[in-house]
Amino acid sequence: MSDSASRLVIFDVCDTLYDANTTIGFIRYYQSRHASGALAKALSRWLDRGSPFFYAGAAAHHLLGWDVARQRIIAALDGEPRSRLTDAAFQYVRDILPASANQPIHDRLKAHQEAGDRVILMSSSIDLVVSQIAAVLDTEYRASVLEFDDDLCTGRLAADLTGRKADQLRGLAGPGIETWVYTDNRSDKNLVASVGRATIVLPRGRRQDRWAGDNCEYISL
Repeated sequence: MSDSASRLVIFDVCDTLYDANTTIGFIRYYQSRHASGALAKALSRWLDRGSPFFYAGAAAHHLLGWDVARQRIIAALDGEPRSRLTDAAFQYVRDILPASANQPIHDRLKAHQEAGDRVILMSSSIDLVVSQIAAVLDTEYRASVLEFDDDLCTGRLAADLTGRKADQLRGLAGPGIETWVYTDNRSDKNLVASVGRATIVLPRGRRQDRWAGDNCEYISL
């Protein structure tokens, strides 16, 4: 894994490497360890299918591309200390997340590493979680950045990678570097269009024909 490698390989995280939304999964885990009324309310309001907010959030995401549920749930982390969040992320990635691993994609990542390719995790999930995954998998990473003020979470993102991965790629891949991406994420269409090769992960019977591009191969999980 070297900056001088001739091939740069990008892996999405949620529903690609893991059958999980790692931001929401982590926040659920954090709530289970550090009970918070604000977090419990946000999780129930935006994720419970019996709640009208769940359907409003789903509609906003589908029609406007606005993940209001993610925004509101992250907002409920306001005031939580960095040290406690970091410790919980460490435990979540090592104790909980492995059960959700999509093993065929992990095998691909390992094969790229053994071939000497430069492997980078690139995820819209929060950096507290993705940094821990990168440490376990021995990769670089780029992620959305959770904001802190005096080591207390503000409940906001200092930077959101959603829909912006192609911009990150432009700063990473120099002349003569072959690029490859693994993703399931429809918001990564610009990224897929920017690379030489793409492996599209199709979890739970997702349809292949919604993607286009001669550079694409498909893996159904």
